[in-house]
Amino acid sequence: MGATLDPTLLTALVGGGVSLVVAIAHLTGHTTTATIDDEAQARALYAVDAPDAQITAVAVSPERTAAVLARADGRLGVLFSHGDAWVTRTVTRAAVRGNFVQVGTGDLGVSTRQIPLPADWSAG
Repeated sequence: MGATLDPTLLTALVGGGVSLVVAIAHLTGHTTTATIDDEAQARALYAVDAPDAQITAVAVSPERTAAVLARADGRLGVLFSHGDAWVTRTVTRAAVRGNFVQVGTGDLGVSTRQIPLPADWSAG
């Protein structure tokens, strides 16, 4: 016969392990949301993935967790936070829905993101 483990002890061990992982993630900064300080930072963050893109206009969301960048080639660059990191996408203007840009993320948990545009924003 194999050894058995008391269900109460097993529950305590699993719960303690999960709590420890969550605490470590929080203490190392992985539970924060990245923010954009200004237009220049949005341009720099987008340039990491699209260094040759010529940006004509930038709109940073009111909560500073996303930005839409108008490109000279007519497409839009989209930048949004995912926890403490950044996701960039390039979309066509067909992604604009009223005062939002809708972006497919390819993630099963969050299939689309809507990035707000200011009412007076001109994509150049």
